[in-house]
Amino acid sequence: MLLEFNPRVLGMTINCLKGIIMERHDTESYCPECGSVIYNSHYCDRCGWESNLVKFWNCCREIMKQKPKGMMAYAMTYANVGLNMIDVYQIGDQIPYILSNIQYWRGGKSKEVRSELRRILEEVK
Repeated sequence: MLLEFNPRVLGMTINCLKGIIMERHDTESYCPECGSVIYNSHYCDRCGWESNLVKFWNCCREIMKQKPKGMMAYAMTYANVGLNMIDVYQIGDQIPYILSNIQYWRGGKSKEVRSELRRILEEVK
């Protein structure tokens, strides 16, 4: 049995050996931006709203694209662990470790990633 996690669909998509796909959706909620019904708490297809968890994962992916030199190697380790986190309160504990290790990162999207991580940390704490 193969389990996949898709951030657009909260819950697990179970691919059975016979090719039968079953999807489990948690209770519906409403998008904080447009108010439409969303069946996951991470993404709204209508307006493009993303949760802090998805934004954190995107920042971690951007860090993982860098070369592991100096402090970036430690930041990449913390970012790799962060990609497996599914709780908003866990990422609040992980972000300070990542921020302390990317303080000397320059160029590319470094400024955007740092500011996004700081904003997420303020909202989570």
